[in-house]
Amino acid sequence: MVAHLKGGVIDLFFISCAWHIGGAEHLENYGWAKEGWDLAPPRSSNVPCQGGLPSSPHGTGIRLCDQKTRLMMLSAAKAGATLATQMMFRQLGLVERANAYDPIWIHNYREDVYEKEAEHWPRPAEVCGFSTKDWLCVKIVRLPIDRIVSSYIHILKNMNQICQVPGGINNFVRGELSQSTKNYDAKGCPDASFREFIDAVSLYGKQDKFVDPNDVHWMPQYEKEFDSPSSKLYYIPLELIDSTVDALADATATGLRFNVSGLTSAHYISKVDSLGFDSSATPFSKLAATTSRSGGGYGSVFPQYSTFLEEKYVAEKVCSLYCDDIQLYRRACNQRWLVANEASFLECNAQLRYLNTVCPVPPPTNRHR
Repeated sequence: MVAHLKGGVIDLFFISCAWHIGGAEHLENYGWAKEGWDLAPPRSSNVPCQGGLPSSPHGTGIRLCDQKTRLMMLSAAKAGATLATQMMFRQLGLVERANAYDPIWIHNYREDVYEKEAEHWPRPAEVCGFSTKDWLCVKIVRLPIDRIVSSYIHILKNMNQICQVPGGINNFVRGELSQSTKNYDAKGCPDASFREFIDAVSLYGKQDKFVDPNDVHWMPQYEKEFDSPSSKLYYIPLELIDSTVDALADATATGLRFNVSGLTSAHYISKVDSLGFDSSATPFSKLAATTSRSGGGYGSVFPQYSTFLEEKYVAEKVCSLYCDDIQLYRRACNQRWLVANEASFLECNAQLRYLNTVCPVPPPTNRHR
């Protein structure tokens, strides 16, 4: 299976991958950046992160590679990975094949079939760039303060499966999460509040040892290999993906355009206004049971994510733990090619205003003082 460029629309395939040792074939130059465009994001002037979570050595999501067109797409778990996979399968004309393989979980086809095809082996960050000799690398990033609430809901909603799996893969659930909460369900599984979940993440992250596959849902999106301030990736904020794919098409010489129309995910959560109690301090079962009466099934409707971050202690903890992700998102919104698109610029500014209310930008250091 290969990717094709036709009429400015790119056919891609997403794969979860780790670096495969091997030589890269000589490939035709496509010329990603328009002549005269300086697409590198401005150097970050943010204060270096202190006390943040380290990146998981196992990665946090999917890395989708196509050798023929020299394209790489990255996305972290709980940051649009399913949406990205759907988008790429559609562009490759593989949706029907993936659905026939597994009509419920699209990632099974990605993992079992696509990632095993040699032309989709991954490449390291060094191949990424903005010139004709480089690979075009695109990463979808999600607003970190929303992603961590989504991660909490995902872990706790699936607690029965995660908690009951025998063996040692549930160290986080059996260890730090159990230590951080006072509440348990009928099966003895943690029924943690968001505050307790964040405390557990903080404890577990200090170990620099991640063995549970579910950890990728709350580990940072930031990957040191790809996301340093000097990285040469195009970042697409998930919250404004519709306008940003247009901006990306304007910025690339090929008119690279992803088709995202009508795509959705079964992971999406509906939100309602605050229910009159502290979202961050309420055990998950009470949140899920209360909101289920607002529509949908158990665990399908929750308070607005912003309500989980109203307590100062929780907000400061989240901002510290996910400092690298926050700086990465701010850099994504400051990319010159993105800012040049009015719709993307305005939408990113709205997201940054919300982010800054929870995680204020630190004041600049006076070096002459």
